[in-house]
Amino acid sequence: MTGTAVGSSTPEQRKPEQQESAQRKPEQRESDRHRELRRARRWFGFLLSEWSVSNVGYYAVQSILSLYFLTSLHLSPGAAGSLVLVTSIAFRLNRIFLAPLIDRMRPRTAVFCGLLVGAAGYLGLAATRSPLLVTALLLVIGVGGATNALSVKTLAAELTPGTDSPLLRYASLSTGLNLAAATGPLIAAALYPAHSVGWVFALAALGYAAAAVLALFVPASAHESGQRPTWRRTSRGVLADPGFRRVLMLTVVGFFLYSQLFSTLPYFVTEGLDRPGLRGSYFTLNAVLVIAGQIPLGHWLQRTARPEHRVVLAGYALFLTGFVLLWAAPRWWMAYASVTLWTFGEMLIMPTLDTMTARTLQPQQRMVGFSFAGVAMSVGDGLGGALGVALAGWLHEHHRLTELYGVMALLAVVVLALPVYRLTGGRAAEPNRQATPGPAKPPSDQGSS
Repeated sequence: MTGTAVGSSTPEQRKPEQQESAQRKPEQRESDRHRELRRARRWFGFLLSEWSVSNVGYYAVQSILSLYFLTSLHLSPGAAGSLVLVTSIAFRLNRIFLAPLIDRMRPRTAVFCGLLVGAAGYLGLAATRSPLLVTALLLVIGVGGATNALSVKTLAAELTPGTDSPLLRYASLSTGLNLAAATGPLIAAALYPAHSVGWVFALAALGYAAAAVLALFVPASAHESGQRPTWRRTSRGVLADPGFRRVLMLTVVGFFLYSQLFSTLPYFVTEGLDRPGLRGSYFTLNAVLVIAGQIPLGHWLQRTARPEHRVVLAGYALFLTGFVLLWAAPRWWMAYASVTLWTFGEMLIMPTLDTMTARTLQPQQRMVGFSFAGVAMSVGDGLGGALGVALAGWLHEHHRLTELYGVMALLAVVVLALPVYRLTGGRAAEPNRQATPGPAKPPSDQGSS
């Protein structure tokens, strides 16, 4: 006679238990996904806080650098302009040279070290008035700032779970950046020249140090471990990707257009419209619109699942429309309308380009990709600024400055011809890389990014 062991169950008894367990598995998976999403959002909150806090000090210093060079260091205008150029190169073009070193580090470690290097550089500026040392310290600060920027953009993609959208991550970073750009100069204006410029540099150093502490709360990246390809091999693979080459092309064009907001508008408002007192209000409008509108716009793009290349083209169209309006009615009040259009173009273009870079490349390629994107930004910004300023100066000499944005509109049409042809002539990237993410799908339905 056979019996049933104590604690065991018959097949009939086990069947309901198996059915109950099978019913719990989908619920458990759903619970795990929600927990992963909450955890990633909390971690990204620390990353966003670090990014915003560090940039408050950066923009505070940037807003007084020219005044500092001319009045405190008593440099000639040419020498002051050269130091401003050094600052720009230190924060953008050096990324391509720093990226091989940063790529060997864990992104969180790179963020922390970059912020400490930047804090040390700002403290050095507070302690010296030697032009030679100031130049060296600006390069040191540039190393720290570029390391932070590259690592933050890489981590933003890696802290995005499969159920969330990288577009909203980069939109949030853009909002934090613009909040810092609006806050930092106000603090700097209260400190300098009423008090010593050292207080502004000390503020920047404190901001970088506080950001370094916040960076410690960001977890190790999911893609930090494992063997990475060599820098040269990764670079060849990145540049061989036609989708990424299109992103670089869009980046150059986007920053060519965006540069006109800061390179030609102040001169046009002062000399063409004779309203120098309004210059700051246009930049305040730009910052307020980005702070208030970037996240809602990102949510709308996510819900509507617009193709990313079409979002960028729509941003280009807004810049072109702003040029045409200011050419048709070169008045101070029309400049507000143009700045509004340019700002919405900026909000469409900038986070989308970062999203396209993150989606086009594999995780181990993103550091390389974002460094090349930084070079593309410098090329577009440099070409746009140089051409815009030269054109504005020539037109002013011939008493035709009010025609500036008509010429810029024609120039923009020429510049936009190539990307429009490439993206609408059957050569756009595949849908899974070009679609702005819509509502969350189950992991099995999502392609890899």
